[in-house]
Amino acid sequence: LYQHWRFSCKCSRCLDPTDLGTRTSAIRCLTPDCSGHLLPHTSLLWRCELCESLDSVENVLKVVRRAENKLRNNVGGDCDSASLESILSVLNESLHPNHFLITQVMFVLLNTYSNEIDKQPGTEKNKDVHHKLERIVQLGEKLVWILQLLDPDSVVLGRILRILIPNWMQFYKQELESGDISSTEFQEKKVECFRFVDILLNTSTRSINK
Repeated sequence: LYQHWRFSCKCSRCLDPTDLGTRTSAIRCLTPDCSGHLLPHTSLLWRCELCESLDSVENVLKVVRRAENKLRNNVGGDCDSASLESILSVLNESLHPNHFLITQVMFVLLNTYSNEIDKQPGTEKNKDVHHKLERIVQLGEKLVWILQLLDPDSVVLGRILRILIPNWMQFYKQELESGDISSTEFQEKKVECFRFVDILLNTSTRSINK
């Protein structure tokens, strides 16, 4: 921050190189055969959590810029879920799974799956729709966790929850009907869904009171 804007922030997020445990800035370690991730260490160096090797901020920015270019060249208004999943897979090769560029694609993918389900008939028995519901649950749950930590008052959090909540219930109802989960497990999932509703209500209340 100081290098670019000439001020130093002392908030908990800025003081934590892991972004409060979310690792939304981390990239994959550039050392061959290392499965760790690079995080800010000093203003000019990043360090791998696993092998502790150091790399320059310039090299980190090169990785991020390449990822940004892939997004610009491949993500458009007409992207379907399969194309977005492919882009997500490519970005995961160089970035942490929670990197902010990946979460942007995840948000678009969440909306895309929701729109595709709305246009698809036979939602109760269609295996393709069930898979899309599962992905909405996976993507939505992770995005809610990240935003609750980093930006709990975000308007985007409310948008995610409005997609996640009805699809969450539909997915687990189908899981119950197919025998993949028990009645007890289904009740547990309902409780989790009620927690999402509480988060949505709190987010909406804070937005109104601003």
